[in-house]
Amino acid sequence: ASDVYKRQKDMSAEADYLRAVIASEEGDMRTAEAQLKSAVKKDEKMAKKAMKDIHFKKLFEEGLKF
Repeated sequence: ASDVYKRQKDMSAEADYLRAVIASEEGDMRTAEAQLKSAVKKDEKMAKKAMKDIHFKKLFEEGLKF
């Protein structure tokens, strides 16, 4: 089953951003930060979106930079 998951996993910037939101909601800020950085690396517009997103307020308050 894991091979199927890997083949079907969306690796887009948007998917990384959504995984960051989910991780943030679950309180996993380490994963949220990693996924958010991955999203921004793929699409710089995600940085501006993230700066306005309440899900990432804590990360920015703790000094997150891209």
